[in-house]
Amino acid sequence: MRGRASIFVLFVVMILTTTYSDTYSDNALAQNWTLGDAVISEGGMYALTENGTIVKMTLTGVSEWTIKIQDRIHILNLVPASDGVLLVGDEVLAKFSRDGNLIWAKNMSVNDATVLPDGNVAFASGRVVGVLDSNGNVLWTGRLTLGQINESLSSGSVQLTTITYIEKIIIVAGTASFSEDPRSHIILAAISLNRTLNWTKVLNTGYYDRPEESSPLGGYAVVAGAYGGGSDAPWISDYFVLKVSPYGEIKWFNSYQCPREEDWDDFWSIKVLGVSCNEKMCALGTTTGALSLMKMEPP
Repeated sequence: MRGRASIFVLFVVMILTTTYSDTYSDNALAQNWTLGDAVISEGGMYALTENGTIVKMTLTGVSEWTIKIQDRIHILNLVPASDGVLLVGDEVLAKFSRDGNLIWAKNMSVNDATVLPDGNVAFASGRVVGVLDSNGNVLWTGRLTLGQINESLSSGSVQLTTITYIEKIIIVAGTASFSEDPRSHIILAAISLNRTLNWTKVLNTGYYDRPEESSPLGGYAVVAGAYGGGSDAPWISDYFVLKVSPYGEIKWFNSYQCPREEDWDDFWSIKVLGVSCNEKMCALGTTTGALSLMKMEPP
């Protein structure tokens, strides 16, 4: 990738209170918790409560330990790792072991992260993509610009919102806005593990687009988000899911209607919270429905 991002990385000091269950009688699923996120890894299941507590539990719902994160830290989501779990926040990227010990923490604003097969961590932040090693040290960073899409594009902005790994490459997705067209459009890019930019692509649906979540699917990447008329036409608000190959080929792009409201702007309120797919179905976690099953068919 051309250019190099300058990221000031610090170890972050967090006040953590770790509580371990003395017995296995505590059923975590029976607690009065409101969960903001939950992931499953090789070590069990990790959940994030809305009050900023990470809960480690067995797959049968037995609580093993909890960690209360300092209130000032806004946690976005959890990312599973083979030897623990990543915490992704507005001002922190941290890794915890299966036993609840803090392995490393960085004071950096990250929109999304994913764990690579070798234990390294790839992240997206603004227009920056980077990779940390398994100890949290920066291996490389790069900046995605509109000029890399088309040399004639000099004004506008790129905001990367989600990242996933497939077939030895990193797929990032986000929004691109241009001076002559301020609407947000879907931007996709593939970056090799040695920071080479393989390709970039901008998709224009004709509306405002907002990719939010992604996941691997059989050698492809699935990207999900919302698109609609924004303030111009707030009654047009839908979810989308697309499937892209490692070479930038869009295999399909499907949209799904979300519930309408008459007295508020749907597009700025709806959000995809998570996506998981197989070849026939996609499960979407959204703000207008805890779970939506979408049938996947080529257009």
